[in-house]
Amino acid sequence: MTAKKTSELNFTEAMRELDQITESLESADQNIEDSVKRFERGLELIRFLKNRLEKTDLTIKELKTKYRDVLSEEN
Repeated sequence: MTAKKTSELNFTEAMRELDQITESLESADQNIEDSVKRFERGLELIRFLKNRLEKTDLTIKELKTKYRDVLSEEN
């Protein structure tokens, strides 16, 4: 199975792939070359996930500012 480009993944798919990579690296059943390739792919996924989280955090902050009046109302 060919891995998707990181930019084609959604957050959940990227997390799932990172979990799989982590499990495979912990099993130590691979040769060193494959392990290094998987480690590099894991770092790519971490960068992607971190960027998505930062963008999401910014969006939430912007929404909270935009809808501050709604959020501050007491019901």
